[in-house]
Amino acid sequence: MCGNLRGMGPRINIVAIAVAFTAGVSISFFTLPLWVTVAINVAKEGSRTDWLGFAGSVIGAVVALVAAVVAWFAVRQQITAQRFAAEEARIEEIKNVRAALRTEIATYAKYVIDALKICQEIATKDQIIPVARASYITKNLVSPVVYPAIADRIALLKHPQATIEFYMRIQEARAITQAMEASVAGLTLAQSAATNLQRSNALSVADSLATALLLVRPIITDDDGLSSELDVRVLDVTLRDIDNALQTAQQIFPNATSFLF
Repeated sequence: MCGNLRGMGPRINIVAIAVAFTAGVSISFFTLPLWVTVAINVAKEGSRTDWLGFAGSVIGAVVALVAAVVAWFAVRQQITAQRFAAEEARIEEIKNVRAALRTEIATYAKYVIDALKICQEIATKDQIIPVARASYITKNLVSPVVYPAIADRIALLKHPQATIEFYMRIQEARAITQAMEASVAGLTLAQSAATNLQRSNALSVADSLATALLLVRPIITDDDGLSSELDVRVLDVTLRDIDNALQTAQQIFPNATSFLF
């Protein structure tokens, strides 16, 4: 509805200007005989031509004044309408930016949970992964799409610091696994295959991932009234999965920095 009103705004203002101007001129025109009659009656002892010229000047000035006043109010109304439209557009942009980022982070959280689960399996020896393949942990943590696109509008978010920190923690986890692989780059194939990730390796990655998940809740629960019933259900499932993942991670990595505060 706001979009329709914004679209109608310029047309309404043009019509208002035309009507107001026409009304001002019409009033002045129809009162012209009255002004002339008064001027003639007053000018009984003077030159009628002079008084008629004077009356015409006065009437012309009044018409110009009325037109100026009408135009001033019309311009003022136009400026107010433009400001209103700009504010509506800004509010709409904020809602769209927040909604897009919430969707990306909620989706991304699922991949963070999967990566955290791999760390837990490494710590419990349920999965053996060579150090040379450490990036397997973060293989699904691909580069974000929405976040880079709205980086210049990050201040529009309700939780800009938490959002930045979330993506930084993801990058940190990826950097750690890449550094692990680089640490065995000089080994022979047989040596690197025999060097597996240990609990301490998994802990360093899990700490970054757990911190990222702890930052998700305030971001994705920031609802601007755009969520559908399906969105709400998906959000509930995502929050439940995050809570379960953090609970399990805390049991396996109780000394992780992310759980000490």
